This record gives sequence, structure tokens and C-alpha cells, in this order.
Amino acid sequence: LKKALEKNLEETQRKDEENAQTMKMQQAALEEATKKMQMQQAALEEALKKVQESQENFQTSEKLRRAEEDRRRALHNRVQDLLGHVRVYCRIRPIGSGSDDREVDFRSRLEDGLGVLEVIQAAAANASSRTRRRKRHTFTFDRIFGTDSVQSDIFEHVRPLITSSMDGFDVTLFAYGQTGSGKTFTMFGPPECNLKTGGLRGVIPRAIDHIFSTIEESKQKKWTYVLSASIMEIYNENIFDLLSSGDSAAKKKLSVNGGGRRSLKSPRSIKSPRSPRSSHGKDGSGGLEIKKNKEGKVEVIGLTKVPVESPARLHELTRSAAERATRASTQMNARSSRSHTIFQLYIEGKQDEAKKTVQSKLTLVDLAGSERLSKTNADGDRLAEAKSINTSLSLLGNTVRALAEKSKHVPYRDSKLTYLLHQALSGTGKTAVVVNIASQESNLGESLCTLRFADKLKLVTSK
Repeated sequence: LKKALEKNLEETQRKDEENAQTMKMQQAALEEATKKMQMQQAALEEALKKVQESQENFQTSEKLRRAEEDRRRALHNRVQDLLGHVRVYCRIRPIGSGSDDREVDFRSRLEDGLGVLEVIQAAAANASSRTRRRKRHTFTFDRIFGTDSVQSDIFEHVRPLITSSMDGFDVTLFAYGQTGSGKTFTMFGPPECNLKTGGLRGVIPRAIDHIFSTIEESKQKKWTYVLSASIMEIYNENIFDLLSSGDSAAKKKLSVNGGGRRSLKSPRSIKSPRSPRSSHGKDGSGGLEIKKNKEGKVEVIGLTKVPVESPARLHELTRSAAERATRASTQMNARSSRSHTIFQLYIEGKQDEAKKTVQSKLTLVDLAGSERLSKTNADGDRLAEAKSINTSLSLLGNTVRALAEKSKHVPYRDSKLTYLLHQALSGTGKTAVVVNIASQESNLGESLCTLRFADKLKLVTSK
């Protein structure tokens, strides 16, 4: 019995030792697992800390990026303001091949960052030897583009203003000069030019590409934009919508009750060279008007605004409008613009995270050219058109002169053109003008008139 008890005791002790050893091993494994869990928890806490730091760094980076973007916009537009409310450029059109006309002696140079143009006027053929001397006229503008200039030269100088329109500033650019001096070429390019890819593209197609390129770049900064466009013409002191729906040849006529106090007395019988014009308003009865909105900006009530989401669509609209704009052949110009064409792009942008929005209007104008009736020998419809164009441009000159002389009364409402350009000439927007002159000696009188107009224009300052 004693031996049996001793054996059972030994067996019990052996099992207890084995159990103790197993418990030690399990305890060691548990301690190791606990240690690993603690290490994993520490690693997780470290990872969470890094994530939080990354989020904080990202937020700080975003704030810094937005602040840098704000500084860029402010600096860019401060520079544009320092360059002047109205910027004036001069472009000289070369004499066409086959012309036997003499070329005016134009001499240009850069002086203190500005373009200086000297016009050397030959002495009159009937002048006596004592009085026979050449006259010298000197003008200073922001830049002179000579006869060897190309389309990209002009656009590179106005591109900063196109950028300003994306930053929320109203911008206006227009071409001014006598008929045949190259205004439409500057603004659109030649008729055969591919508006999307042609190297001869003018300011308007290049501006379209620049705007959509800027939109693509802005997506990285989480900006989104909504664009819409309108295109109209002022023909014989009537405004026609070049994007109105319906017959492609018909144009919706928009009357202006808010402006145009002075009648230009265009004959009622004048019609478009392409087709009769329809005259109707929203209800078909006419009476649509220009008026100032709540912000004090002039707008055309009832003007078609087409949403645009791609450069191809906007190029197509400009091409279609250019085909519908009124043109005719005269002795001075085979494709003479018989109306002022006005392209307007409405820009709305927003950045949700920063809760920022911008809203602006880019206005690009191809003015009809002034005409010497003795040179064009116009009659009938062309004569009435020429008188209307000349009167309209004369009233624009009166407005510019009043602004330059800081007159108490500025006759904006004397014509629809000046009323539409009210904001561009006197408001807080930014404006650039390309004055076009011909290099033929026979056109020197008109060229000097254009240069004197530009000389007044550069004296216009913002409010």
C-alpha cells in the first residue's frame, strides 16, 4: 500500500511539474503575444500620428498653396493696373503685293519700355522749294507692331489681360482703324484660316484656347468654371443677335431703349446683304433693350447666351457668327465689315474648399472701319452703311475725348457702341486697344486720324 501511495504521489508530482512547465510556456507565449500586441499598438499609434501629421501638413500645404495663388492673382493684376486702365497698341499693315502705292516712312523704336512711332510725311508735290519740307509726327503707345509682326506677337501682349478675365476682372479688347487696315485679320485671322490650329489665327481664337488651357490647369487647384458666350453686331445702329436660333441667315434684332439718344438716320429700307432681317423681341413685338443691371453694368436684354464646355464648341460659334456678320465689297476692301462685331464670354469660377468665386465678362470687339466716301465711291446700301459706321466711330471719338479731358458729361448714350463700351472705357475693368493703320501713302490722312484717336485714348484713366 505504501509503495502504491508513493508511486501515485510521484505520478502526481510529475504531472504537477509537467502542468507547471506547460503553464510557464503558456505564460511566456502570452507575454510574447502581449509584447507583440504592445509593439503593434505602438506602431499603429505611430502610424496614426504620421497620418495626422500628414493631414495637418496637407491642410497647411493647401492653405499655403491657396495663399500663394491669391498672391499670384493679386500681383498679376496689380501689375496690369500699373500698366494702365487702357492699354494702346499700334499695328502697321504692310502694302499688299501688286500695289503701286508708295509706302509711308514709319519709324518705330522702344523708349523707356514704350513704343515710339515717328510718321514722316512727304512734302506736298506742289510745294515751293522754300516751303518744301517733310513733316514729322510722333506718337507714343504701349507697343508698336511693324509690318513684319505676326499674330502671336499681338496675342503675347494682350494675353495677361485674358488671364485677368479668369481672375474675375472684366476685360475688353477692341481693334480700331480705317477700312482695310487689318482689324478683322488681327481679331479673327484670314477667312481661310483654321480657327483651331492655323498659325494665322487672330486674338479671338487664341484667347479661346488660352482660356480653356487655363481651366485645365486650374482643375489641379480644384477650380471649376462655367462659360457661356454671346455674339452680336451693331449694323446701322441696330443690334442683331448672331447666335439667335432659327433660320441660319436670320438675325434677331435687339432695339436699345436704354441708350442711343441720337438717331443716326439710317434708311429703313437697308437690309443685310445676306437676307432680310427679322425684328422681334421675346414676344415677337420688338422692344428688347440695353440697360444697366443691379451691379451698374450695361447688358443687352434678350441676347442669346450659349453655354460652352469645350474650345471646339466656342470655335464653331465664332465661325458661325463670323459667317452671319454683315460684310460687303467696296473699292477699299474686298471683304469690308459693315458692322461692329462684339464677342462676349461670361466666366463663372468657384473653388469650394476655399469658398471662393469669381465672375467676369471678356468682351472682344471687331469694329467696322472708317471710310472716306470719296475713295470707296459707295452708293445705295453701302453708302448708308458707311455713313452709319463713320458717325458711330465719330461718337466713339467724342466719348474718348470727353474722358481724356475729364469732362463732366461723357456722351455714352449717344450711340449703342459707346453705351455698350461704357464699362470698358470708364469702369473698373481692364481694356486694350489695337489701332490698325495702313502703310500706303494714299491712306496717310486716315492713318493720322487713327493715331490721334489712339493718342487721346491712352489718356483715359479708370475711376
